Amino acid sequence: MNQPHPSLVKKVRLVSLVLYVVGTLLGLALAGTSAWADFEAQFYGFNSITRKTLSTLKCPIFLTPRDSGLITASFTNSLERDVTPTIRFDLSGPYLIHSERTRPTIAAGETKKFTWKVTSDNIDLRYFITLKVTFYPVSILPAREASCGMIWLDLPFIHGDQIAIGMLVLSLLGMGAGVSLWLVYNRPLQGRLLDLTRAMVFLELLVLGSMLSGLAGWWALGGILLVLVVLMSVVMSYFLIVQD
Repeated sequence: MNQPHPSLVKKVRLVSLVLYVVGTLLGLALAGTSAWADFEAQFYGFNSITRKTLSTLKCPIFLTPRDSGLITASFTNSLERDVTPTIRFDLSGPYLIHSERTRPTIAAGETKKFTWKVTSDNIDLRYFITLKVTFYPVSILPAREASCGMIWLDLPFIHGDQIAIGMLVLSLLGMGAGVSLWLVYNRPLQGRLLDLTRAMVFLELLVLGSMLSGLAGWWALGGILLVLVVLMSVVMSYFLIVQD
């Protein structure tokens, strides 16, 4: 079997590294912005009454003028009688925190979905919209709360979810194509090349984990993974510099 020309191998290696780096940077941008926004929400100044998490709160990572700006959360009444819980919605603003309370009636066994709307009027810290939803305790049902942060992008031609999904897909394609080309044109893998390849695959998994954590709203886990990504990037840079 004919071996590829050395000049072709060198060019493909360079292309593979460019694809991999671009995919990694896109993944870091997505994971970093989502973790940063949720971090801002955690320490924005909203009141807290419990450590129990409201897992049903759904917020996008990015918002644009094309988005409806709807935030949702649901509450399940697991009791055998109707309840009327107090629900507080706190929202950021350029001057003051906006708060509103409602007391809906939820039938026995019913799961009710609640919706709130955010707009560019709720931007603070230049680009961030932060909010918190609190379900106060009722009967034996415990209190639950959750917060989230979003980044406002003044891009009227695209939806925020399209930006997030596009960054995720392009990141995966870039890293996947980069690693695939690298594996094909760097055989046999041994010595420093093998160590670098392992580091590339491990870094790809870390970036993927950090992106998924950001999409799920797990800002703390996402932050830890981002730190590991930075450390692994330093290791990879070392291998790239010292490899023969």
